[in-house]
Amino acid sequence: MQWIRSHPYVVAIIATVLLLAVGFLIVVNRSAVSGDSGLRAWGGGGSLLNPLSGAGAQTSSDTQNIYTSVRQGAPFNWQPVSSNDASAEDVTNAAFESFLEELAQAGKAAVTGGGSEALLDAYEFIPKALISIETESQKPRTASQSALYEYGNEAGSLIQSFEDTHRNMPQVLKDQFEDRDDEEKRGRLVELASSLSGVGRALRAIEFVPSQAASANKNLAESYIEIGLKLSQIPNAANDDELLKAMLAYNTGVETFIKNYVALATLFSISGVTFRSDEPGSVFLFSSSPSF
Repeated sequence: MQWIRSHPYVVAIIATVLLLAVGFLIVVNRSAVSGDSGLRAWGGGGSLLNPLSGAGAQTSSDTQNIYTSVRQGAPFNWQPVSSNDASAEDVTNAAFESFLEELAQAGKAAVTGGGSEALLDAYEFIPKALISIETESQKPRTASQSALYEYGNEAGSLIQSFEDTHRNMPQVLKDQFEDRDDEEKRGRLVELASSLSGVGRALRAIEFVPSQAASANKNLAESYIEIGLKLSQIPNAANDDELLKAMLAYNTGVETFIKNYVALATLFSISGVTFRSDEPGSVFLFSSSPSF
């Protein structure tokens, strides 16, 4: 005690050092508390403006664990398009473009190859034989095929005869449509209509028609007669309304004619009956570019 009284300054310095040491220990202990605790005291941790500022910093071990986890298994899967898929898509696109090009060329050929047939639009079109394809190779025919072959050539000759006699069909239609009061032009159209009906009567009068073609021949004959009759009514129209009705009726008859014509042509096809390009029956063989 005597020493403390005789050295007051030394004692004060020692006390100050002790207080500083105790305060330092307290600060160290508080800062070592983990920030991972889910409970937060009011006013502790982060500041008011930045609530996340009080969160503990991520340790290097945590960072290493995350890095290792990502390397071992990515959190998502991404599968790039393989080169095979890309090449297949290119091939598909190329094939599609080639297909479109072929269609375009076919369309141009159909437009440029029509000539005067474009005039048929006046009344839809006058029925003509569908252009045939050439079939040079001939196989031995059965009895049924031979009967159809003979009938096909006879029916085809009637249709070809009509076409050869009326090669100016489009012009006849155009002339009468542009000058409906001209008696001469009217007479040519009526004669054309009568010839169409005549084809039907001739088909109906064929002596021998194979049983499998009887119904198809009858329907086609009636269609020729019908469209001839409806075409003959067009010059009789007194005004535009009657003309329009007559033209629509004719077009309806033509649609039925096409169905019946195709039905007969299909019969030859499914029966295996073919014709050479120089035979009358070739009018019943289809090509990729039918012409009416």
